[in-house]
Amino acid sequence: MRRARIIGYYEAGEGIREISDLLGISRGTVRLWVRIYEEEGHVLTRPRSGGPRITTPAEDQQIIPAAERAPLSSAVPITRETGVQCNPVTTGRRLRETSRDCFIPAHKETLTDAQR
Repeated sequence: MRRARIIGYYEAGEGIREISDLLGISRGTVRLWVRIYEEEGHVLTRPRSGGPRITTPAEDQQIIPAAERAPLSSAVPITRETGVQCNPVTTGRRLRETSRDCFIPAHKETLTDAQR
């Protein structure tokens, strides 16, 4: 963890410039984490703003197999199939969290013999 290494070097007496050069991180980033450490006494990830998750872990587990059964479908039919009460955008996010994606396949016209 880079934050811990920054603080380790800082407590060992290294300066901002030396830490930056050693770790290949900008001085501003080093300065930021040193300041947070001095103010709060730790460099743990702080709570962030944002709304609570709409789907439960059980609902997330319903979305994944539905997407695997129909890999070329968009989020709208997957949401309808599972019956999960969420926006299709949320369904797409849950799939991206598991390194899957939902998309609509491209519609391609069939070439005629003359075009070939």
